[in-house]
Amino acid sequence: MRAGGDMENIHSIVITVSRQKASGGTYIAYSIARRLEFKYVDTGILYKAAQFLGADARDMEAREERVSTMSL
Repeated sequence: MRAGGDMENIHSIVITVSRQKASGGTYIAYSIARRLEFKYVDTGILYKAAQFLGADARDMEAREERVSTMSL
């Protein structure tokens, strides 16, 4: 979205940032979200929390497929 764009007409935008370890991708994704005033969701942290709580990895993968339709 360029500067001065009309954000009120946008119903749902999801931006994904793929990254490799130690590439700075998490920082870049967070910075983009902050600058655009979007909510930031780190799936890596979600996976770690789910594992800690004993969630099944296959269940997490199925839920991740639904994230793109999630209303943030």
